[in-house]
Amino acid sequence: GVLQKTPEDQVLPSLETNHRTCQICQVVQPRGCQHCHFCQVCILGHDHHCPWMGKCIGRKNLCAFYTFLTVAFASLGYIMISALSQPPES
Repeated sequence: GVLQKTPEDQVLPSLETNHRTCQICQVVQPRGCQHCHFCQVCILGHDHHCPWMGKCIGRKNLCAFYTFLTVAFASLGYIMISALSQPPES
């Protein structure tokens, strides 16, 4: 999901810790978190920004993204098979 700013983010982490701070959102980023420049938020487990879904694909919606891909390709396959199985009109 989207990282929200917490009161702990107000204090900069010490140099002994391995935490990163997003320069744009000013939130402490856990491991695997990246800033999306399209959405302007930090996403846990950021994979990519999907223009067809209109959102970032991350840890919490990866299953929904794979479902979207499966339905999209199944629909495309159905349309192709339906179009190719029709006899040509005379």
